[in-house]
Amino acid sequence: MIKFFLTIIILCSSNQLHAAYKGHFKIGKPYQIFDQWYYPEANVNYEEIGVASWYGPKFNRKKTANGEIFKKHHISAAHPTLPLPSIVEVLNLENGKTLIVRINDRGPFAKDRIIDLSEKAAKKLEFKEQGTTLVKVNFLKKETNELHQKLFGKIMLKSHPENIAENHSLSEANKL
Repeated sequence: MIKFFLTIIILCSSNQLHAAYKGHFKIGKPYQIFDQWYYPEANVNYEEIGVASWYGPKFNRKKTANGEIFKKHHISAAHPTLPLPSIVEVLNLENGKTLIVRINDRGPFAKDRIIDLSEKAAKKLEFKEQGTTLVKVNFLKKETNELHQKLFGKIMLKSHPENIAENHSLSEANKL
């Protein structure tokens, strides 16, 4: 009997999470910002080394590309092509700090940066004061699938097989 009630509580909590979540799943179509084209895809093998920056006050409490509200004091990030939302691991190559981050926005669109982190994420990775740092970003498929299950009640990447790149190879420019 107790197990039955626990199951009901868990199901109700899960349904409340679905109802409370204001964002949506998005891969998106190719888009152009300034003279640069971006090609969104669910690259489950995504791994890239490059420059990270952070954003905060100017965007705080504004809508992200997938409809969530950006909060600079939460851990999140913007990425130009990964699915929204998704989970990545960010390793600060200058100090060895790592952080698991939810991607919920598009960007950055400046100076060949690969990820734009929230102010809190930049603090956790200890680069807020310097503004940018060299990072390695890895897509976390299992964690992304778990997030989608919690938010949408299903694994979204299976719903969009045409956009999934299983064996995407990085360009020489991205291998550093």
